[in-house]
Amino acid sequence: MGKRGRPRKTPITETAEPPAPEIKRKRGRPRKIPVSVTAGPIAEQATAAPPVPPVIREEVYEGTRGHVRMYIREGEKPEPPAEPPKAPKTSIQADYTPSVEITVTSDAEQRRLIDEYGELDRRMQLRQMDYARYESLKRAIKSWFDQAPADADGTVEGDVYLLHLSARERERRIRNMRDVMDLIGIEKLLDLAVVPIGKLENLLGVAHVATLTIDARTGSRRIKAIAKRAVEAV
Repeated sequence: MGKRGRPRKTPITETAEPPAPEIKRKRGRPRKIPVSVTAGPIAEQATAAPPVPPVIREEVYEGTRGHVRMYIREGEKPEPPAEPPKAPKTSIQADYTPSVEITVTSDAEQRRLIDEYGELDRRMQLRQMDYARYESLKRAIKSWFDQAPADADGTVEGDVYLLHLSARERERRIRNMRDVMDLIGIEKLLDLAVVPIGKLENLLGVAHVATLTIDARTGSRRIKAIAKRAVEAV
């Protein structure tokens, strides 16, 4: 009987060449190989010196309404800046002319009205501080309801008073001014338009707006009551 198990391996003789030894690579950055620059446009660009920045000098020109600062390159000779035009004179200077005071005679009924107005004016002067504080408190209390719905009423209580705030009042405004201009024309629109002078001065400047406006004494008169004798407080 034959022996059980795996057959015996017969050694095989190989005639192939032995494997080449494994080359170990060094760790780290690769070595930089110097590159020689040959003659030509590239070499001239590499060896050329960086451009020298231009020399700039500062000149200050004084004027009647201030000064102008200019930065000039070396070799340049610019002309001095011209003086800005003076602001046009407005009719506000007419206030420096002597005013004229006119006295109007009054009858008995007019004198009664004059004295009544003078007394009310005295009382109003005493209440100016109260009125200023009243308006300040009103704005502060209304601000507490800024986040509330516009159509909702509100209340707020103190130790003595309860304040009731109504819903916001309804206001109307033009949705698109161009639509109005298309309907009535630019001329009618300009007749209806009211331009706030203060806001226009913020945009264009006071001197420029002075050339666009007319200053004349067309406003309302002010009345100042002067007591002719000591008045007892009421």
